[in-house]
Formats: sequence, C-alpha cells, structure tokens
Amino acid sequence: DGWYDEWNMLYTADPTISYDETWKRYYGDRGDHTLPEYYPPLYAFLLKSFFGTFGYYVENARLVSLIFGSGALILVFYLTKIFTNLQNSLVATILVSLNLFLIWQSSEIRPHSFVVFFSLLSIIFFLKLFNQNGLQNRIVSISYVLFSVILLSSWPFALIIFFGKFIYLFHEFIINKKKNIYIFSCIIVSLVIYVVLNYEYLLYHLSRDEHYTKLYLGFFYSYHFRSFFGSIILGAIFLLLFGFIILSNLKKIVFNSKKENLLLFIIISSYFLTIIYSILS
Repeated sequence: DGWYDEWNMLYTADPTISYDETWKRYYGDRGDHTLPEYYPPLYAFLLKSFFGTFGYYVENARLVSLIFGSGALILVFYLTKIFTNLQNSLVATILVSLNLFLIWQSSEIRPHSFVVFFSLLSIIFFLKLFNQNGLQNRIVSISYVLFSVILLSSWPFALIIFFGKFIYLFHEFIINKKKNIYIFSCIIVSLVIYVVLNYEYLLYHLSRDEHYTKLYLGFFYSYHFRSFFGSIILGAIFLLLFGFIILSNLKKIVFNSKKENLLLFIIISSYFLTIIYSILS
C-alpha cells in the first residue's frame, strides 16, 4: 500500500534502470504521459543506491525513512542538551517522538524525515561554530557546510532555517556587538555551493508558482495543524501557548542573546515566512 507520490518515488528510484533513465523519470517521463516531480533529486538517488544494495522493496524504502526519523530523535536529545539538563532533554525527546508528523513521515517513502535529520545536524553544527578553535574549528566548519548543502539539496524550503540563523547572528551583533564574520561566511559558502550544485534544478523550477497546488491560508489552520498536532484545536492550543510564552519572555528574548533564541527565530521564520510567501504568490 502507498500514496500516489510514494509510488512515483519508487518508480523513479528503480535500481534496475540506468541513471539516464532515472533522470528521465525524475523529469516526468511516464511512458505515455508526463508527470514531473518537484522534490529535489537527491533523495531519489539515495533510495536508488539503497535499493541496489538491499533490494527493491517497498519495506526497504520505508526503512530508510524510519532510520532517519529515529536518528532525528537522537539529534533532538543532543541539541536540547546544549540548552538544558538531562531530564529536560529526555522530556523534549519524548514529546518530539510523539509528534504525529514525524511518526507519519518516518513510515512514508518521502524525504521529510531525511530533511528533519539534516536540519537538526545543520543547527547543531551551527551552534558548534561558536565554540571551536584551530583544527577542530575547521572540522566543524567543513561538517557544517556539508550538512547544510545536503539539507538544502534535499528540500530548498530549508532556506527558512538559514533565515532564522541570519536573524540570530544579527541579534547577536546588536546585543553583544559580536560580528561573527567567520560563521556568517560559512553560511554564505553553504548557500553558494548549494546553488552551484543545484543550478539546473533551480532553473527547472524557477518559473513555477505552485507545487501540486497553490498554498492557501486555509492550509495553515487545516492541513497544517491537523498534520503536526492532530487537530485544528490542538494546533490552536499550541499556537496560543507558544504566543503566551513568547510574550511573557519578550524582554529576555529581545535584550538577551541566548543559544535557545536560535530555535525561536527558526520557528517564527518557518511559519510566518511561509504564510507571507503564500499571500504574495
């Protein structure tokens, strides 16, 4: 059993065909008709390699998603340990493990759990850039650039995360007068490498103004809330609590530069930039 887009992914990632044929299928060749996919090709070729090694089965495709979904929980624990103690990190990891979207996507033949995994890696190594020196700093820098390029190459909307990082660096400069030029340059290098490696993909999709369909405002309180929180009501409760926490700590957020602010800036960017994009388009 599978959704239409899952079978489309399986069809594209067939390990028994040549790489040229895989590219044709990616660009929409369905034999008697054309149906292009809009996800970046990286995940399809990752699946193709996995199928070639372990067998061309639906279960193996779901296993890849499960591996990255499970790995994301380990990274959540590691990331939260940067901000808080062991007990709070365990609670945060348990809460994330119960997230309906992550559970759902960890069993789907789509790149979403892969994207979550590398999003967390990119954030973790971004924070590491602030604390390293010498050879270790170069290793961390290379790792950060690598993970960031993989992230962007698997889902370009991950650019929203980098927008949150820029806000964090700007806030750091305003509060602590730290320029962080080296860290800023690492982000720029990541973006440049991404554009160079994905130039054809970006050109291919530059002119379109929709995915399968246009995003409407109703998406953000209907499908969005139901997918991430189980229902519109639970999504609304989360949004209200999130807003209350921000407002009650607004002074600390504005006038103090803390590492956890990075997550806040990314969360705000990921939601409101998407809404703004939908309104403008």
